[in-house]
Amino acid sequence: MNLNERDYALFDSYFHPKTIAIVGATDSPFSGGSGFLNALISSHFPKDRIFPINNHKSELLGIQTYPTLSAVPVPIDYVIIAVPRKYILEVVKECVQIGIKVGTIFTSGFTEIGDTALEKQLVEVARKGNMRLIGPNCIGLYIPEERVTFIVNLPVGEENAGRLGVISQSGGLADMFSFMGHYRGVKFSKVVSFGNGCDLHCPDFLEYFEQDPKTEMIFIYLEGFKNQAQGQKFRQVASRVVKQKPIIFWKGGKSEAGQGAIFSHTGSLSGNNEILESLAKQIGLVDVSNQEEVIDTLTAFYYLKERLPIGRRLAVIGGGGGNTVATSDTLSKAGFELPANPKRIQEEIIKIIGEVGVIVRNPIDLNVFIWDGKKLCDVVQIMGTLENIDLLIFDAGIDWGFNFERAFGLKNVIEPTFKSVLLVLKKIKETMPVAAVFPTVFYEREIVGKKMEFELMVQELGIPVFQTMSRCAFALNKLVRYGEQFR
Repeated sequence: MNLNERDYALFDSYFHPKTIAIVGATDSPFSGGSGFLNALISSHFPKDRIFPINNHKSELLGIQTYPTLSAVPVPIDYVIIAVPRKYILEVVKECVQIGIKVGTIFTSGFTEIGDTALEKQLVEVARKGNMRLIGPNCIGLYIPEERVTFIVNLPVGEENAGRLGVISQSGGLADMFSFMGHYRGVKFSKVVSFGNGCDLHCPDFLEYFEQDPKTEMIFIYLEGFKNQAQGQKFRQVASRVVKQKPIIFWKGGKSEAGQGAIFSHTGSLSGNNEILESLAKQIGLVDVSNQEEVIDTLTAFYYLKERLPIGRRLAVIGGGGGNTVATSDTLSKAGFELPANPKRIQEEIIKIIGEVGVIVRNPIDLNVFIWDGKKLCDVVQIMGTLENIDLLIFDAGIDWGFNFERAFGLKNVIEPTFKSVLLVLKKIKETMPVAAVFPTVFYEREIVGKKMEFELMVQELGIPVFQTMSRCAFALNKLVRYGEQFR
């Protein structure tokens, strides 16, 4: 059952705070309270709406402090609690007394060390006052549009708000993927780190994201549930949501060692992994198992979800004979086809680049002609007209290009070559999905820097970039399979 209009509006209000208090704010860089305060200041959240609570200081980082929450002269929408465990219950009671509706508890030392009683007491106190808790043992909310962030230097503002919602039981993974997504051109609607989940848990946030118009796809990192009821609710909600919004799902703690670490991390019941994995397949969740799979799959979905359904016939343009063999093996193993180019197309390409040292069948090996701007653009343009292809992969070793330029003492060859081919790829992507693979072979600082610049250019065109062909194949397979099931 979906959230009713009233409950949705209340839950939505948690993600649009106009005033934020930080209980336990300090000026020490080694305290959690300082981290949250610095993060909000760096995000340009209005300073006159930030209220540090510290009974030993009159101001912190140029912002007036208050000894208690009750001393703040305006209503508080969102509170971050970062004080020692022994003071938490007292702070939550004060939150309830002054009418705060939602708060994040950063402090750890609850269920994950075996103390379930205090968590239950916190929830009882909060619910009596119609307050909801995120945590404990978490970092809370990152909402770019509202300039709310849990760590310094995450991009904020409307220009950095996007379509991906994140529900993460881990705070470290929440901030890591927020940064990694930024560098891959993936932008977020909301990111939630919920830790132990003593009150609000994964199914609650998923139910909200189901109706949130600004969230079009969802990533979940989950270690387990508090009880069977949460698991049942997750199944019910996820079964509905995944048909409309892709859910990329990483279940932590699949190994015996990982299951042992779960309880000491968030105090969750890891559950039977075989059952959860079977459930994910039945529902249609897009399952991933490590950090690389997560960021690559998010990248594929973020850029190409709107093009679904996408077929499995691929064309690849690159360089290196051995590379074409390895590429063929990798893509075939992932369930893709590489249709041979029609004879007419092969002849057209040979007219452009000749016959020496090249392969024109598919994948295409342009050899050194991949650094010849005009010839490269002509070949890419031809491949973009093929009707028996569902997606084009541009597999160009950009760093090889800069090394080639350096080796032969050439000047200003590679940069204009790739800028010109980007214009061609931009036009092709209007009618055919395009992906790019830019492996790193050379690690010289200058070459790496130039390569990163071109990766950003490609992303700005709306083309996803992958670090290796195998990572590209994995992510595209997940994307296409979701399309086959739900589009």
